[in-house]
Amino acid sequence: MAVLAFVGVLHFVIDVISARVRHGRDESVHLFLGDQLAHVLALLLAWSLIDPTGWANASVVAAFGGLISLPWPEITTGAVYLSAFAFAHEGGNTIVAGVLPAEEPESDGEDLEVGSLIGSLERWIILLLGIAGLWEAVALVVAAKSIARFEELKKQAFAEYFLVGTLTSVLVAFVLVLLVSLLV
Repeated sequence: MAVLAFVGVLHFVIDVISARVRHGRDESVHLFLGDQLAHVLALLLAWSLIDPTGWANASVVAAFGGLISLPWPEITTGAVYLSAFAFAHEGGNTIVAGVLPAEEPESDGEDLEVGSLIGSLERWIILLLGIAGLWEAVALVVAAKSIARFEELKKQAFAEYFLVGTLTSVLVAFVLVLLVSLLV
């Protein structure tokens, strides 16, 4: 229980520091990656404090037949997929925001803030399709997104902004598919 409290306090401290560093600044890929690295290091530190015999005899582990009988390949595969989808949202938005110019072009349609939600959905769909090997369908996702913004794409400033954001988003999704394919 002490280790759990330690992890909670450490994550809170990291988030407070991260919020103060980010305050008043545009989202930065470096700040995001530094924040994530600090969280991972906190978890590794906590892991090093755990006594393996303490959790090896837990009732959940015993219900699966003991530590040796746990389905480790399925657990790690699930963790890889879950991590990829989580990163596709938060990490993808941070990377795309870091690549896009600070000045958003004027848009006739909805507020461009909706673009981050659309980008997350786009990366999730591409991740699913890529993992399934349905690469032809990825083209349909990008085409549908372009058709929805067709009228606005006639303005050069918006078209360039849109293309940079979309191509960066698709690249993030492709890299995630590659990483998942290598790890699973």
